[in-house]
Amino acid sequence: MNIHQAFARCRKASVATVFALVLPVLLGFAALVAEYGSILVTEANNQRVADLASYAGALAYNSVSTEKEAAALAAANRIASLNGVSTSYLTVTYPTSIKTSGAVSVRASITSPYTLLVARALNTTTSVPVTTDAYTEISGGASSCILALSPSGTGVTLTGGTALTASTCAVNSNNKVSATCGTTITASAVTWGTSLVEGCSNITAPTKVLQTTTDPFIGNAGIATMNSRVATVEAMAAPAAPTVSAVPAGTVSLNNTTLGYKSELSVSLANGCTATQTSGYSNIWTITCPPGGTYNFLNIDNGNSATYTLFPTGNSSTTYNISGTVTMAGSMTTNWGTGNYNFGGTVNLGGIHNFPSGTYNFGSALRLTNSGTITFGSGTYNLAGGLYTSGSTVVTFGSGTFNIGRYAVTCASSNQYSICQDGTTLTFQGPSTFVLSSGLYVGGGSTMRLGYDASNTNLTGNSYSLGPSTTGSNAIYVGGGSKLYMADATDTGKLFQADGNFNGGGGGSCTMLPAAAQHDIDGYVLMTGAVIFGAGVYTVDGYIALGASGGGGGTCNGNSVSFNADGVNIMISGSITPTSGNCSAKAFCVGAGYNNIVIKAPTTGSLADLAVIGPQNSAYTGGATMTEGGTGAIINGAFYFPNGTVTLSGGASAADAGGCFQVVGTSISLTGGTSLASSCVGGSGSVSAKLVR
Repeated sequence: MNIHQAFARCRKASVATVFALVLPVLLGFAALVAEYGSILVTEANNQRVADLASYAGALAYNSVSTEKEAAALAAANRIASLNGVSTSYLTVTYPTSIKTSGAVSVRASITSPYTLLVARALNTTTSVPVTTDAYTEISGGASSCILALSPSGTGVTLTGGTALTASTCAVNSNNKVSATCGTTITASAVTWGTSLVEGCSNITAPTKVLQTTTDPFIGNAGIATMNSRVATVEAMAAPAAPTVSAVPAGTVSLNNTTLGYKSELSVSLANGCTATQTSGYSNIWTITCPPGGTYNFLNIDNGNSATYTLFPTGNSSTTYNISGTVTMAGSMTTNWGTGNYNFGGTVNLGGIHNFPSGTYNFGSALRLTNSGTITFGSGTYNLAGGLYTSGSTVVTFGSGTFNIGRYAVTCASSNQYSICQDGTTLTFQGPSTFVLSSGLYVGGGSTMRLGYDASNTNLTGNSYSLGPSTTGSNAIYVGGGSKLYMADATDTGKLFQADGNFNGGGGGSCTMLPAAAQHDIDGYVLMTGAVIFGAGVYTVDGYIALGASGGGGGTCNGNSVSFNADGVNIMISGSITPTSGNCSAKAFCVGAGYNNIVIKAPTTGSLADLAVIGPQNSAYTGGATMTEGGTGAIINGAFYFPNGTVTLSGGASAADAGGCFQVVGTSISLTGGTSLASSCVGGSGSVSAKLVR
C-alpha cells in the first residue's frame, strides 16, 4: 500500500468520525426549533383566547349597573372554558386604559405552563410559562349615545343656534357630522362615516375620527320581545256587546193612572204586589211584592214630584221584569229594593235614585240626564244599548262587571260610544271589569273615574277591554277641559286593551291611564291635553302625537302635567302616521305646548332602559320629532328609530336627568335653537347610568 492510498483511507475515517460527532448536535437543534415552534403555537392560542375573554368581559362589564367586575370575570371565564383553557390560568383585572385617560379597561392575562420535552435534557427545568395579555377599553367617550345609522342619510346635522351635549359619551354618524357656525357639539368622541363639517371650531371632543358604528340594538332581546307583541295587537278584535234576553211582557204600569194622587191609601196590583200611599192625595208610594218571586211590569212613569220606594221586601231570589220604558225625571226620587232587574226598554232617570247591589240587565239604553244624584250598588251590569249621561247629574256605580254595548245616538262628531259621559261626574268604583264594545267618551268639562274606591284611592284589580266607536274608531275620546282617571290593572290576568284610537281631542283635559303589565292600543294616540301613562309596556299599532292639533298640558289632581310616563316601555309600530302638519309622517311627535314631558324607562328587568322604540318593520319609516316649543323633555332610556329620522326644531329641547338618553335614528337633525343632551356613560363604576346593549 502506498502513502496515497493510506491517506485516502484516513480521510474517510475522519469524515465518519466528524459526522458521528455532529449528528446529535444537529438533531438537538432541530428538536429545540420544533419545541420552540410548539411554544409559539401555544402562545398564539392563549393570545386568541385572551383577546376574546377581554372583549367578552368588557361587554359584560358594560351591560350591568352593579357588580360589574363579577359579571366581567364570569364572562371571561366562560370564554376560557369554551376554548379549552383552564380558568386557573386566567387573571382578569381592571386597570386604567393605556389609550384614553380616565377610561377603564378589562385586562385578560393567561399564563399557562408548557412542558418541555427536549430542552429539559439540557437543564433541570421541566416547563416554561407562556404568558399573554389583552386589553379592551370601557370608555364613556367610546360608547355611542347619539348615533345616526344610515350611511346615505343626512347624518348628524346642527343648524341655527343649536347645541348637542354628550360629555361622557360619543356622537356617531355613519354618514357626515355637520355643525354650522353658531351651533355646538360637546362630546367625549365624535366619529363620522363620510365627512366632518365643522363651521367655527365648534366641535369639542378629545377624539375625532373617521369610522363607522354598528347599531347597538341589533339582536336586542328586549326590543324583539316588544316588537313581537305588535302582531298580537294588530289581530286584536273588539269585545262583543252583551246579549240581553227578551223581557217578558208586563201588564201593570206604575204611573199617574195607576197611582198618582189618590184618596185610597192602598192599591192592589194585578201581579200580586201592593202599592201603599203614605197619606191621602199624596204622590209618595211604596210598592211591595212578596220576596222570592218573579214580577212583571210594563212601564214605570210618573210626575216630576213623585217619590217611590220600589220593592223594599225583595231579596236576591226576587226578579223584577220591566218590559217597557222607565221614565223618572225632574225632582222624582226613588229607592229600589234588593233583587235582580231586567229592563226591556229605555231607562231615563233624572232626580235622586238609589239602586242596591245586584244583577242588572238593560235591553236598551240607560240614560241618566238633567240633574240629580244617581247611585247604583255593586254587581253585574249588562247594558246592551249603552250608557248616556248629561246635564248636572252625578252618577256613581259600585264595583263590579260592566258589559256595555253601543249607545244608539251619537254623542260627539257623529260617533257612537258605549259610554257617553256629558254629565258632571260619572264614577265606577273598583276593582271592576270593563268590557265596552264601542269605547268611552268624556265630554268637555266632564269627569269620569273608573276603578277607584269610595275615597278615590287607586285600586289595582281593574281590567279594561275597549272597542272602537262607530265612525272615528276611537276607543277613548277625551274632550276639552275634561278629566278621565283609570285606576290600575296590575293584578294577574287583568287587561288594558283598546281596539281603537286614544283621542284626547280637547285642550286643558287630563287623562290618567292605568298601570298594567301590557297596554295594547290598536290605533293611534293623539293628545291635546295632559296625559299620564301608568307604568308598564305600551304597544301602539299606529303613532303617538302630542300637540299635533295644538293644546298642551293641564292640571291632573292639582298638579301641572304635560306628558308623564314613568316606568314605561313604549313600542310604536308606525303602521299609520299623521298626514298633515308638523307631525306629518312621524311615528312619535311632540308638538305645540308640550313642555316638560317626562319619559322614563324601567331601570331593571328584561326591558330595562328601553324608553321609546320606533317602527322595526323597514316598510314603516316614521321617525320622531319634537317641535314648536316642546321644551324641557326629560327622557331616560333608549330612543330608538332604526328606520326613521329624529328631529328637534323650533326651540325644542330634550335631555336626561342623570339617567341615560340614548338616541339612535337613521339621521339626527337639530334646527332652530334646539338642544339635546345625554349623560350616558359606557362603563364607569361610579356612575349608575349606562348604555343599552
